[in-house]
Parts: sequence; structure tokens; C-alpha cells
Amino acid sequence: MRVYNLFVLFLSFAIVFSQTPSSSIPDSSSLLVSTSSLTSLSHSSIISLASSHTGAYDPISLSTFYAFEGDTVMVNYAPRNLDIDGNVAYVVCTDRLISIDITNLDSMFILDSVVVGFELTDIEVRGNFAFVTKILHCVYPTPDKGLLLVFNISNPESIFLVDTVYMSDSLQFRAVDLEGDVAYIATEHGLLSLDITHPDSAIFLDYVIGGNYLKDLVVDGNVAYASGSQIVKFDVTYPNSMSFICQVDTYNIIWSIDVDGDYLFAAYWNYGVKIFYVPKQNSIPRLIDSIPFPENVHP
Repeated sequence: MRVYNLFVLFLSFAIVFSQTPSSSIPDSSSLLVSTSSLTSLSHSSIISLASSHTGAYDPISLSTFYAFEGDTVMVNYAPRNLDIDGNVAYVVCTDRLISIDITNLDSMFILDSVVVGFELTDIEVRGNFAFVTKILHCVYPTPDKGLLLVFNISNPESIFLVDTVYMSDSLQFRAVDLEGDVAYIATEHGLLSLDITHPDSAIFLDYVIGGNYLKDLVVDGNVAYASGSQIVKFDVTYPNSMSFICQVDTYNIIWSIDVDGDYLFAAYWNYGVKIFYVPKQNSIPRLIDSIPFPENVHP
């Protein structure tokens, strides 16, 4: 996921955060932001998803796209994730990709919607293209398939599916992050790397096993962090020869993570935000602080 200027987890699934000096451990109190203070944030900082949870290992079920102190856009198609490019937010729902004009946060509106079928899981935007992961559920005992779709978004008012540029016959594609000409995809139990030098034709590079029930992925330099039942670290110095570094059991599902310098921020189901210290490539993530959610609130 993208790293934005401010970090706030406020009744939402999306996480955005403030820069923390690498020389000091963040104070959890500095991360709590009131609704009234959100009006001064940039577009990328205040777009969020209102969420409700449907099951321990099910995707987050969402119905509203909104801006704090601003407008509300009802999409009603269970939004799963989003990425922002300029004045347009691209929202992945379970069966479609929606573009939303966020130029004026007091008057947002849908530009276009493309239905491609169940089950879309994540999105990353690069230039004129949006890379979207999808799980194709099959009838048991046939394993589920993972697909990487590419959409042309050069005109946000007329987006269209270019192609399915890669498909796995046995891996569920849960989350995607881009680094250079490589797309990294978190599967249910590992990390896949693809060469996307040519966006309409992805080439397999490597796959490494690690983690369980992975939900989110952040690539930070030569390290990829994935979250699910654990926080998992992979060495991606060489995308065609990745390796598993370590994993830390969290005893609950981590729905979303982001990394800022030496710190990893994790949104837990029921347990609020937890902050981990991750100073070196081969270091084991160390829990240093927690921020509980208000009662009856979860990501």
C-alpha cells in the first residue's frame, strides 16, 4: 500500500500516517487524531472506507466511501481496497473497479465502474494502469486460482480491462504492491514476484512460502512485509531469488499494515493498532506499543 503523509486509523480500514523520526520510538498518543483536525489533511490522507466485518477469515465487507468532514459516496458493492492517483480514487469492490472524482471532497462523484466478476482483493495504480488481484473460487477439490488483472485508466471516465496478465492454478492472490518493474503478490501462504516491465504481459520470477491467511503486503526497499496470522518478512533484494527471513505470530488476524522508516504499524481485528520496531533487514519485528480501538470499533 502507499505511504501517505499522515497516519490515522479512525473507524476505517485504510491506514495513513505521519512521518516519525527514525531516531525515536513513536508515542501512541501522537497518533490519535480527532475528527475536527482532519479538515487540514491532503486528499490522499482523508479518504477512507467505513467497514464492518463478516467473519474471522472473510474479507472486510464495506459499503461506504467517504471523506472526513466531507462528502459520502455510496457504492454498495462491498469495497475491498483503494488507491489514489491525483484527484481520482480507484476503489476495488468484490466484483468491480470504480473510479471516483475526489477533486472536491465536499462533492465527490463516481466517474466510471467496470464489472469483472468475483472476487477482487487489492489494487495498485502505476501511470495509466491499475493492477488488480483476484481470487477465482473453484468447486472443491479443484483449488482456487489467482489472477492479476490490468486495467487501462488513462481516462478515469472510461476505464477498461486490458487483460488477465497472469494466472496461478493453485494460489489465492490476496494483496499486491509494486516496486520498480516488479509486482509482488501476497498469496494465502507466501509471496509471488512478477516482472511487469510490459504491463500487458507479466512474467513469473519467483515464489517463496511463508505466513498464513495473508491479507496485506508492503514492499519497503529490499524487504517485503506481509500480514495475516503473522507478520512475515521476506528478502526481495533479488526478485527472481527471494527468501523467507522470519515471521512473528500475532495470535489474531492483521488486516492492514504500513511501514514508515524503522516502524511497522499493524491494524488488528479487535486489538487496535500495534507498533513494531523493524530497524534492520534481518531483524525480528519487536512489539513496542499498542493503541486500542474505541469500544465496538474494529478495522
